[in-house]
Amino acid sequence: MNSSRHLATFVRNPASIFPIPAVLSNIPPSFSQLRPKHHYSRDIPADTPRVTLPDGSLFIHRKHPVEPITDFSQLPPALPSRWRKYDASVVLTGDQVAEMRRLRQSDPDTWTVGALSKKFGVPPPKVLALAPLPPGSERRTKVENERDRQFINSTFHRQVAILDRIRKKERW
Repeated sequence: MNSSRHLATFVRNPASIFPIPAVLSNIPPSFSQLRPKHHYSRDIPADTPRVTLPDGSLFIHRKHPVEPITDFSQLPPALPSRWRKYDASVVLTGDQVAEMRRLRQSDPDTWTVGALSKKFGVPPPKVLALAPLPPGSERRTKVENERDRQFINSTFHRQVAILDRIRKKERW
C-alpha cells in the first residue's frame, strides 16, 4: 500500500510504549511481540532510508511522488487566462461615451452590455458604469421582476442570506 499522501512512516516498538513489569520480565515473549509492528510500511522499497529513533521507533523517509520543481517556468499559470481580452489602456472619448449612452437608451435589448463592450473594446463593468439602463425601461423592470420572483421562490435561509447581503451593502 504505497500512498503518496504519507511522506513519513513510523514503525513503533511496543516494548518502549508499554514497559513490562519486573515480575513478568522472565516470561518469554509471545511470537507477536517478537515481530515488529508495522504501520503503513508495506511495499516500501529496500533502498528507502530508515532511522531508528531513541524510543525504538523506526522512521522511514519516503520519497516525494514527483521531483521538486526548481524552474518556475515549468509550472502551469497561476490563474486561467481571461476568455475575452480587453485592452486596459482604452480611453473612450466624449463622443464614444455619448454614442454608447444613446445606443443603450434607444434599444437596450439589442445593445446589451456585452454587445457594447465588444463594439467599443472595453470591459463590461465599464459599460455598466458609463451607460446604465434608463430608470423606466422595459428591460430594467423585467430584470427586477425576475429577481423578485427568484427571491420569493428561494428557501427561507437563502432569503435571509440575500437580505443580509443587501443590508451589508447599504452599510458599506
